[in-house]
Amino acid sequence: MSSDRLKWVYNDPRWPGVRQEVLHRAGYQCEAIETELLMSMGDRCQKTTDLTVDHEDPYGPDPFDPNKCKCLCRRHHGKKDGGRSARD
Repeated sequence: MSSDRLKWVYNDPRWPGVRQEVLHRAGYQCEAIETELLMSMGDRCQKTTDLTVDHEDPYGPDPFDPNKCKCLCRRHHGKKDGGRSARD
């Protein structure tokens, strides 16, 4: 997704409601499943702070569909996006 589209999405008045819905649905906990050897494989990440809302398909037609988003901590969001810093 281009950065211009991201700015548009995050500045749209609908985004705060979508973000809140996704965080609430996730119980304000990262939804990533741990896969690192030091963690119990398959356990959900326990992080409940520094959370972001990730678009599962950043090129999808509706960036405001909460069913196409998930709650991730910044570490997991960065890993998913190849180290790119998560905005929200």
